[in-house]
Amino acid sequence: MNLRTLRNRPAAPKAPPSPVFSQAELRGRRRKHLPIHLGGSWSLSGEVREVCGPVAHEVSRLPRPSAVRKGVDGVADAVADVVAASAQLLLTSNAPDSTRQAAADILARPHVPEITAEQLSSGTWAHILATYADQVSTPLAKLLASAHPPGADALRGNPSASERIERALRGLDAAVLVLERALPRIAERQALPSISEFNAALRAQVDAERQARVERKLTGVPS
Repeated sequence: MNLRTLRNRPAAPKAPPSPVFSQAELRGRRRKHLPIHLGGSWSLSGEVREVCGPVAHEVSRLPRPSAVRKGVDGVADAVADVVAASAQLLLTSNAPDSTRQAAADILARPHVPEITAEQLSSGTWAHILATYADQVSTPLAKLLASAHPPGADALRGNPSASERIERALRGLDAAVLVLERALPRIAERQALPSISEFNAALRAQVDAERQARVERKLTGVPS
């Protein structure tokens, strides 16, 4: 084969570029257990806000939001686990000393926010948890931007940074799902009158009937 033949050969087809997914699309793929790669444009604080925001709104619509305190605390613990996983990655990375020291402080003293009754009623607890995640969000994005993608040869079979965060996010998805599934039953139960409300309504009905009988007697109308 001469040089002219080599020049005239068609070029080998280029591999198609990797698809670029929005953060919402990445979330959907994660929940369908499809492959994902979290890169530098992905935001942990934004993810916490989007995952927790809708269920926080539904909780705020309950007559007594405190009934789901345990479920909300489970979501808060799951967010803390994602933040801890992020901090662990940063601690063992080539990030600046200040970033690694901050990560060490988070792991030693997490300071997970306690959700108040007012935050349950207003639905602002999702923002509180997103703010907690924000302390690692920017350095984590920088780490993900330069980290090896899932399945890279350099990882030698070990999970990538993206996969480690994805694993922690699945715990958050599960905690939110437990809370979401509990809400309809709790809302239905809270819509029923309480024992005291039922007794008060019964007393009011008895009093009204008694008053009606008295009025009929006074006017001479047969009962």
